Amino acid sequence: VISVLTMRFYFKEGWVSAIYLSSISVLKLDSICLLSGVICNHTQGSVPWLIFATVHCVVTFSVVSHFIVSASHYLGSDPDTAVSRLHHISTDRFARMDVDNDGKISRSEFLRDRLIQDGVCDIEALDAILRNFDRLDKDKSGHINTRDTL
Repeated sequence: VISVLTMRFYFKEGWVSAIYLSSISVLKLDSICLLSGVICNHTQGSVPWLIFATVHCVVTFSVVSHFIVSASHYLGSDPDTAVSRLHHISTDRFARMDVDNDGKISRSEFLRDRLIQDGVCDIEALDAILRNFDRLDKDKSGHINTRDTL
């Protein structure tokens, strides 16, 4: 019961996951304690084996949790939760976003500002990408076409 409640409220698991993870933990701990009883020639197990079983479970869950978190970062998450929604553009922000000073914010200017402000990409990396685009755009049309690639 303590394990289920810990999984549910401390680790923020759903009820089904909390029950499943707790039962796996208890079964794992129980099987290691049973094994320790066989090895030590008595049915009660021993304190060192119980400590070993506890540490083993903690390390196992830590490694698995780290893998899951790393995989979710690698695969990405829901972009709507990572990027804040902009409801109003102040005059100062408009001036900052309008990089070419034409009085309009283009889609690429908006994207550039949002990537930088939400911390998705830093300004140096974004500028390097745009410089790469400019080098590929040989006729300076603002678009890369087949003539630019020849």
